[in-house]
Amino acid sequence: MSSVQLLYYSKYSTAILSILPCKDQTRLNRTTTIMETVCLAITVILYTGFVYSDDGWFWHVTDFHYDPTYLDVALSCNRNASERGEFGHSWCDSPWKLVTSSIDAMREKAPDVDFIIWTGDSTPHIKDNVASHDMYRDIVRNITQELKSKFNSTPVYPVFGNHDYYPAHQFPPNNNLMYNEIYEEWKDWINDDGQKTNFQKGAYYTVKISTGLRMMSLNTNLYYRSDKISWLYRYSDPAEQFQWMAETLQHAKNNSERVIIMSHVPPGVIPTEKATWMYPQFNHRFNEIMLEYSDIIAGLYFGHEHVDNFRIYYKSGSPVLVHLCAPSVTPWTYIPGGHGDGEPTRNPGIRLVRYDRMTGQPHEIRQYYLDFKLSNVNKVANWTLEYSMPADYQMTDLTPSSFHGLLERMKSNGSPEFTNYAMRRYIGGALNDLRVTHCSSQACKKPFICSIGNVDLAEFEFCDSDGNSRKPAFG
Repeated sequence: MSSVQLLYYSKYSTAILSILPCKDQTRLNRTTTIMETVCLAITVILYTGFVYSDDGWFWHVTDFHYDPTYLDVALSCNRNASERGEFGHSWCDSPWKLVTSSIDAMREKAPDVDFIIWTGDSTPHIKDNVASHDMYRDIVRNITQELKSKFNSTPVYPVFGNHDYYPAHQFPPNNNLMYNEIYEEWKDWINDDGQKTNFQKGAYYTVKISTGLRMMSLNTNLYYRSDKISWLYRYSDPAEQFQWMAETLQHAKNNSERVIIMSHVPPGVIPTEKATWMYPQFNHRFNEIMLEYSDIIAGLYFGHEHVDNFRIYYKSGSPVLVHLCAPSVTPWTYIPGGHGDGEPTRNPGIRLVRYDRMTGQPHEIRQYYLDFKLSNVNKVANWTLEYSMPADYQMTDLTPSSFHGLLERMKSNGSPEFTNYAMRRYIGGALNDLRVTHCSSQACKKPFICSIGNVDLAEFEFCDSDGNSRKPAFG
């Protein structure tokens, strides 16, 4: 039994034993009655941790990137896409039919989830001169209403994505019109007027849910390298979010709370670009806080990358945290630098997570995808299970140590685990892409392996060919 489980089981077992007739343990030396036998059994069960695990489910959905011009001029398409299907195109952002199809699939496959994590980027990849504040606000509002109509009694914990502000990426570290307008849309989900000031200041908030877990929603767009406001004014702590994070996590630790953290832009290194999403100093500070409070953080959930990915935090050489990046709903293909062939194509995805309501620890991930090209041909959406983790990765569970074991197996020559990771990274959309199917050499695998195990840029840069870092582990 883990130290976290022991803490909780000990707390609850003490409370239960205090109201049972067997609380006076000396009575167990007398003639055993039926009630005393029952009490003894309960005592043994509680103190050995052999208890029923109360598991729940939640959805993680991200990067809808709805393009309201898809059926007309399709402003989001970064290549010619004259034959655009009703469920989308590889070069374009999502039509409304794809957005509603993904939410309908969520309701069909698991309507009674405990909550939904929505990690942002609802608006399209279009230039600022053809966008507007009102357009972006209305898109976020429309998707909010769609989620409320399909999951009317389910709390949703949303965050802003870097495209959800106008001009794109330029999130200010202070009160503004967009923060205020979107707070009005999301305040029923947040359900705590005490968080209004935090949201207006920097679009971050925290909520304690009915199971006792604490949700922490962050605005990491403030740290994004495309946010020139943070760079221009040389902010050391935009919107004082780092200070708030540390104080909130310390408060949670003092009160024996477990915390689930969600945001859009993830920490760590982009394997194909060998750079961090965040400004390096912000990436470093974010990682410091995560490691300092790794003993109470139950999960880290991000979007932004449009691919299926994970990264591992190490402390004194031991794996202590995993952050999970869910794949996007949009099938839009990124073209690095605006030229070349673009990244491998990918399918839209939605993710269902089974978790322990007491500790927040994820127990199972079910990744669903839509073969949107086939759906365009058949005129019907068929959202299909791509894989289940840990089973389909031959892992024992979803703890950091199990992810570390998976990473170690991925390093070996001809590793089937790495092949599966590479294929699933693009949600079944790159089955015929040789860049994916033939990425088996150490040179090809190196940036991916190194980025999984090295969340700090300095570590990544020292990462050698077998995926280890010659620099002392971060933290």
